[in-house]
Amino acid sequence: MHQKPEKLCRISPVLILLCLTLVGCASDVTVVRRGGPISPRDGIFVEFEFDMIDLAPVFRAELKNAGFSVTETRADAVYLLSGSYAALWDVFHYKLRFGQFKVTEIKTGQVMMLLESGDTGLFSAETGVHKIVSDMVRENR
Repeated sequence: MHQKPEKLCRISPVLILLCLTLVGCASDVTVVRRGGPISPRDGIFVEFEFDMIDLAPVFRAELKNAGFSVTETRADAVYLLSGSYAALWDVFHYKLRFGQFKVTEIKTGQVMMLLESGDTGLFSAETGVHKIVSDMVRENR
C-alpha cells in the first residue's frame, strides 16, 4: 500500500530569530579615547606579554590595512598597542572570549585609547581583531 510521506521538520520562526540575535550581538567593541587622536603616520608597535594564539601579527596587518604606520621594533614606535585576551578553539577556528587592549604613548606612558571586546560569537579571532581595529579607526577621527 501507499504510505503518506512524513512531514519535513519545520524550523520555528522563533528559533531563526534567536539565532540571528545571537549572531548580530556577537562582538561588541567598546572604544574609549582618553587622549588626542593617534596620528597614523606615527609608528605603532604591537606587543602582547601572553600571545597565546599569535594575534600580534593579525593586529599589525589590520593596522597596516587601516593606514597606520606599524613598526617592527619598540624603539622606532611612538605608540604601543598591548593588552590581554582570552581565546578558545571552536569547531573551525579560534575565537575571542574577551579582549582588553590599550594604545599607550611610549615616551609619556599616557593611555591614548582603551579597547574592549566581548565574545566574537560564531566569528573567528581574526574577524574580531578586524572589528576592533575598524572601531578604533572610527573613534580616532
